[in-house]
Amino acid sequence: MDAHVLVLNFNGRDLLARCLPSIVQAAEQSRHRVRVSVVDNDSTDGSHEFVRDAHPSVGWFACENRGLCSYNAVLHRIDEPLAVLLNNDIELAADCLDPLLAPLARACADPRDRTFATAPMLMTADRQGYDGQRTSVRFRWGIVQATSHFAGCELVRQEGGKTAAAGAALAVHRERFLSLGGFDDLYLPGRLEDLDLGFRAHQAEYHLWHVPSAVGFHLGAATYGREFSSADCDALTLRNTLLFQWKHLHVP
Repeated sequence: MDAHVLVLNFNGRDLLARCLPSIVQAAEQSRHRVRVSVVDNDSTDGSHEFVRDAHPSVGWFACENRGLCSYNAVLHRIDEPLAVLLNNDIELAADCLDPLLAPLARACADPRDRTFATAPMLMTADRQGYDGQRTSVRFRWGIVQATSHFAGCELVRQEGGKTAAAGAALAVHRERFLSLGGFDDLYLPGRLEDLDLGFRAHQAEYHLWHVPSAVGFHLGAATYGREFSSADCDALTLRNTLLFQWKHLHVP
């Protein structure tokens, strides 16, 4: 089975220097045929030159800066049936890709299998703490929240099961991703577009699975933290939560 790992980047040369080696190693170790490329959102910090010189096997897609929505056009351009979508602040364990891709490979072989996407378990960058991706949705104060730190998460995060959303690291069935329209640019510059995608997949009776045996390590908000203050991030989250509810929730 062919797969393509796509690393979303905006002025993250230092993040690529830290994270790309682990991603390339995981691709080389996989039993699948896996390519690695950077999806670049108009970087001006020498990211392209770094990747060209340090990782000549890694491909490059130059895009306008549309956040996660940049994946939409790129998935139209690639041929592989499976795609792994990573933020540039994600490192992968060397054996991450095979368990992550296995459910999707089965879905490609059997269209009756409704798997749409898989999400690895993310640990913090120091390898000590749980970052998330076994995600649950709740209402709190009349507002939708998606969180990987729900009550009892420590009891189930090591178990495979359905998850509601995954944004920082996600493997997808390419044709199903495109059939759903990909990420919605309503939420630009970002926040909640992953929950929106997961909700639309749920409406289409597709499944998104948390795969705890596939492990990644997340530096956390490494790009957003440079571009937006904490208050700005909170405001975007609230705005996009209200947009999500306006778009999807039409009954009490």
